[in-house]
Amino acid sequence: SRVRAMLASLVSLATLCAAWAPGSMPEAPPFSGNANSDPPFPINVTELECGFRRWIFEKASATIPWRSHRFTFDSLELQTLCNMDMPPTTDTNTRTVNPSREKMRRHVQQQLSCSMSWIVFVSPDGDDQHDGSVTSPFRTIERAVRASREHRRRQLKKEEEEEAKEVGRTIVLRQGTYYLNDTLRFSSEDSDLTIQSHPDEQAWISGGVGVPEDVTWNPSPEHEPSSGVFVADLSGTLAAEIMKKHHGTWGYPSLFGVSPHTRWIRARYPNGNPETAQWGYASVSRDVFALPGEAVQEWIRPQKGGVPSFRFVDLSVSSNPSGVVKNDSTMDNYNTYGVGYGGVCSDVWNMDEGSYWCGNNSDGGWAEVDRACAEEGHLQIPNAMIFDAQYQHLNSTLGKRWSNASLEGGVVHAWHSQSWAVHMFRVSSFDRSKHQMEFTKGSGGQGGRNWCRCDQCGYAASWCRDNDTRLIGGGWYIENVISEVDSGLEWYLDPDLMRLYVKPNHTDIPRLVF
Repeated sequence: SRVRAMLASLVSLATLCAAWAPGSMPEAPPFSGNANSDPPFPINVTELECGFRRWIFEKASATIPWRSHRFTFDSLELQTLCNMDMPPTTDTNTRTVNPSREKMRRHVQQQLSCSMSWIVFVSPDGDDQHDGSVTSPFRTIERAVRASREHRRRQLKKEEEEEAKEVGRTIVLRQGTYYLNDTLRFSSEDSDLTIQSHPDEQAWISGGVGVPEDVTWNPSPEHEPSSGVFVADLSGTLAAEIMKKHHGTWGYPSLFGVSPHTRWIRARYPNGNPETAQWGYASVSRDVFALPGEAVQEWIRPQKGGVPSFRFVDLSVSSNPSGVVKNDSTMDNYNTYGVGYGGVCSDVWNMDEGSYWCGNNSDGGWAEVDRACAEEGHLQIPNAMIFDAQYQHLNSTLGKRWSNASLEGGVVHAWHSQSWAVHMFRVSSFDRSKHQMEFTKGSGGQGGRNWCRCDQCGYAASWCRDNDTRLIGGGWYIENVISEVDSGLEWYLDPDLMRLYVKPNHTDIPRLVF
């Protein structure tokens, strides 16, 4: 997404440069149109954008030539959008020498050749019962660190007895991925310890939780036999123990394949790859990857609550507590400091530090909506939603699609109507007869802004009626729904039974990591 944002900025800049740079284009006649008119001369936007994409790829290749750039190439979509093949010179087999890797190689060679040095090896294929030698490596970093500390204590004791000098210690990680079962903490007793990958290999330290490689995958009984969906029981495994220990409000939102290193998609509707599916206000495919605001009958506004406490500081006067005068803005409220604490706002946000948009002094676009919500103690961030059961999307109505679905635990992603932020609502309950989803307390606080009502901003939604007080939301989709595991690389985890459902692209299921 950052690459796409940068490309959008570069294309805009390049369009201006092409229009006004001396000698870059034939002299154009005076432009008498308006800002929305076509430019007075043709610009091949596709060629321009692909040129920038190639330039970014070439810069990345030149900056870090020792790395494989397949991920960069794929992220820029050079093959799909620009019909460009992956240059063979950037493949992993043609890497140039990395200066830092040469330094690591010399360090390992020095440690191995020095009789007074201490060095141990770790390998994903090792065993923590081994001695840590190059031919008998440990399996975990934790075990190697423990061995380092034990050696240091012996060395310090030896210093006291024989006046021996303490030497540095090195842990060398062989190629592979190392999953940490808990936080790895260091202290003063780890001084002079070096942890590095083997100079000619790539070692990764991951905070992820690996799905056991020996789990049994069976066809899912919750899906059609021909669906290609498989399920594995993770209960009783170390992975389940770790995940339950660190289980948060939003569950386990990410699952990756190890080889190839690919992000899998938490089961959603409509289907879409979060890496590439653009569904914002101006995206041409927004109604493919998301449902429009019209598919909602009503976003339900929460009940009125307590009015927050307000703090106000006038920064334009020299006596203000900050000691710094700010009076340079033509908008008076931008020369002040104002926040709101507690009250109804604590139902959505952590109010330990207050919120600007929960105060009575906010300014900017639609700030009057936020101020009114704070002053009345009545937020306009929905706590429930009723979808339009008759809304037709693809080959079915929403009512029919979810007539037997379990949407509890699902997460609704919804744009603010002005596309300022995506709000995420966790579904706590689902009433099929009313087509209504209730959201957990605290859901939807992303972006910090309230939503507008039809009677306040009717121009923002074509479906608003007269005397309409409904909230206006943007496009939306729902994820983390078991029945929506229906597309390649989608997954769902039942957090109670610890059952993982996946739909691989092929018959083989790769090593997976949460």
